[in-house]
Amino acid sequence: MIYIDRIENGYAVLEISENRFDTVPVSVLPDGAKEGSVLEKRDGVYSLNEAAEKARRKRLFGMQARLFGEE
Repeated sequence: MIYIDRIENGYAVLEISENRFDTVPVSVLPDGAKEGSVLEKRDGVYSLNEAAEKARRKRLFGMQARLFGEE
């Protein structure tokens, strides 16, 4: 999966894999893409993977709750 790490000055920094990043113009991203979005790339075109994003957010919030004793 590809994650949007951050957006700066018209470019998105994408996390392609652990410790591997790429930078692309925001203009090549699908409508609605934002920091934290999960993307797929097929035939050179990015699309949102909303189900994977929802699962990732749930997992990260769970980790945060355990870390801060909020369970």
